[in-house]
Amino acid sequence: MLLAAQGGSLYEAGLRRLNIISHAGSRAFLEITPPRRLGQVLEGIELCRQIGFGPIKINAVAVKG
Repeated sequence: MLLAAQGGSLYEAGLRRLNIISHAGSRAFLEITPPRRLGQVLEGIELCRQIGFGPIKINAVAVKG
């Protein structure tokens, strides 16, 4: 959720690859995170792509039900 705010600083510090772990499908995440956060996360990922990060790997956890 902080990629948009911190992506530029991370890139300037020398970081070039991202490995993002999404637990958006987990019941606990959905209970404590407002729905508007997904857009914030996607904006951060897009900003990092535009800055020059690559590759960007996104891991997701599938939850039955």
